[in-house]
Formats: sequence, structure tokens, C-alpha cells
Amino acid sequence: MVDTLSPYWTYSVEGYKPADIVGEELMIWKNGCCVYIYSENDILEAHVYTTDTPWESIFFEKILLNEAMGQNNQKIRKVWIADERSLIIPDKLYLGEASKLWLKRLHHISADDEIFANPIPEIHTHIVYAYDAGIATLMKKYFNHLDVFSLSRFSLSNLKQFGSQESVASLILLQNTALLSVTNAGKLLAHQTFEFETVENVVYKIALIAEKNDFDPMMVHFNVTGIIDSVEEFALDLRSYFKQVDIITGDNGPILELLKQIKACG
Repeated sequence: MVDTLSPYWTYSVEGYKPADIVGEELMIWKNGCCVYIYSENDILEAHVYTTDTPWESIFFEKILLNEAMGQNNQKIRKVWIADERSLIIPDKLYLGEASKLWLKRLHHISADDEIFANPIPEIHTHIVYAYDAGIATLMKKYFNHLDVFSLSRFSLSNLKQFGSQESVASLILLQNTALLSVTNAGKLLAHQTFEFETVENVVYKIALIAEKNDFDPMMVHFNVTGIIDSVEEFALDLRSYFKQVDIITGDNGPILELLKQIKACG
């Protein structure tokens, strides 16, 4: 345990040995994080923690000290960041370091916030994004040679697997944070990372995107996954508004399936 903090959700393969571990990764969003350890083929252990205070450095440091520097002494080499402050730039317009300045024109970025860029070759774009300076400082304090990725890089890279002749919404649910990507006839219309409380928050987002791009929002084909234990319940609620809502899941449920997919992405 991390002082008085307990995992929101936890998973562990019974009887795995330290020798089975080949890596450990960290996923961070504004109000929480997920730490997971894996073998070549499977997720061996995972813990999800949440906090009421966005980007609370003390909270994240306790998680890092307990989980990332724990009994198996694994060294995290990859961290996934979910932040609302991002910008998608087509490859033809991407200008490297100069493109990071565009992000500052659209979002409030403090002088100490970290700005990164990841290529998304599957859709011929780059994503430029920022994350909290306090969290960035922790990463530098505890980890060397850390690869930083936007969770949007994962979300957008998977769009090709969905139907190309329909309107598709890919939704990843984190605790109080959602990533939503919308395509129509294979064309990316919108990608947003935003805070949410209810299904209606997502429905409203879709309605605005549909109105702007002139398609029927009720015909959107939803693909839902997430790092919350109410993914199935949320998807069922969406079916009150949309005709086709699928849950991306596996033998051990949607959370484990999502972690496996993220692990395979880089």
C-alpha cells in the first residue's frame, strides 16, 4: 500500500516469478495512473490508483516509490501520458521543434511544462502534447532513458482496424478522463482528451462533431474500452443513444485487453 492509498483496481497472475518480468510501464492521466508489469506475452500485475487532486505530485511520487521502485526493482522505461493539451499535425505540415510552438498558441503551457511529439505513421500525422511540470520533474528524478508517449498516439494508431465506410467513434475511458476519436468514411474528424462525469458528456461531444461535419450522430459505431471497472456499464448506457456500441474486451475483461494493446504499441 502507499500510505493510506489503496488501488482502485488491481490484477495479478498467481505464482509468477521475477524472472518472468521483461518490462514495466506507467500510464498517467490528470486524476490517476496505472502501473503494470508484463512478460513477453502477458500482463503479470497491474494496479490503478486515482486521486481527487489533478496532477498531484505527492500522490504520484508515492505511487512511484511503492510500485516502480518496489520488490521487483523494475525500471520503468516507458510512460504514457493522457493530457488535454495536444495538437494533431499532418506529416506534411510538421516542422519538428518549431511545431511545438503552435501548441503554446492554443493551450496554456507554463515555462516548466514538458512538451513532446510522437509520430503516428498509421494516419500520417504527429501529435504534439504537454504534461505537468511537477510530474515531469518526478520522471527525471527517478528514471533515466524514459520513453514518453501520448496515450492519443495509441488511440489514433488503432483507428485503421475499424470500418472505413461508416462513422466510427473510438472511446477510451479513464477515471474522469476520456479519449475520443471520431472518423467518417475513413477520414479523421476529431480527436479529444477531456474530463467527463456522465454518458451525456460523451453524447454531447459526438453531437457537436456530427453537426460540424454533417453526419447522423445516432448512426455512429462506438468501440469502447478503458481503465475503469465500469466500462461495460458505460457502454450499455451509450446504447440508449447509439445503435451500435461494441466493448473491446478479451478473456480477462476490457481493462486487461487494453493494457495488452498498449503494451504492444510504441
